[in-house]
Amino acid sequence: MNIVVLMKHVVDTGAIRIDRTTRQPILRGSLTKISDYDKNAIEEAIRIKEKLGAKVTLLSVSPSEAALTSLREGVAMGADDAILISTGTEYLFDNYVIATAIVNAIKKFIGEYDLILAGEISEDLSQGYIPAVVATMLGIPFIGSVRKIEVLDKKVRVERRMEEYIETLESPIPVLLSVTREINKPRIPTTLQIKRVPLAKIRTYTLQDVGVSKDNVMTYLEKLEAEEMSKRKGVILSGSPDEIATKLLEYLKKEGVLE
Repeated sequence: MNIVVLMKHVVDTGAIRIDRTTRQPILRGSLTKISDYDKNAIEEAIRIKEKLGAKVTLLSVSPSEAALTSLREGVAMGADDAILISTGTEYLFDNYVIATAIVNAIKKFIGEYDLILAGEISEDLSQGYIPAVVATMLGIPFIGSVRKIEVLDKKVRVERRMEEYIETLESPIPVLLSVTREINKPRIPTTLQIKRVPLAKIRTYTLQDVGVSKDNVMTYLEKLEAEEMSKRKGVILSGSPDEIATKLLEYLKKEGVLE
């Protein structure tokens, strides 16, 4: 069984600093990592490998130097190898171009596959666009929001939560599944394990190698800024505890918070 895991290298959103004057994120020197949802996809692929036997290949379209550490971490988790389609020094924001690069890389460098796993959404943009488009381009079934996977003979049975109920679906192989954080708890390799992963396990190619040109990019990130927070009114109430409580209730009613 061959399993491909789509992996995105992202800026750690929990460690982003904001410039108070411009409200723009300070990305220089920011921590980066594997998108959390993709870690669940990697973990699930490894669990299938440990149970049934499989080859697990990671595939990422990311800036080259930044993504290498994340790919090595994924291999240290238990993947067999990885493919990096380098975008140079910049991230791409054109999802159609990214999906095209992924599909072409699968066809050219991987060939036959049984499962393609991906995180339900990316941690940075939270769009959930890529998995469905890749499946459509490959002409294979797609099931999203998967929280449980059972691999059977030439098919998979999956569960996904649909608000007020649980849905069970079956699909023939090959199939692309996007998974939720609920599906598992990813293992954490040690720093030493990550450093011991040889770079030879990561094959690096360019966009040109997969027949994609940046000239085809039509979507760009024009501006990124933090939402402006409402300023506090700085109301100070004085008096005894009972008096403060009464004043607070009156003030909240006046502001429309309470009726």
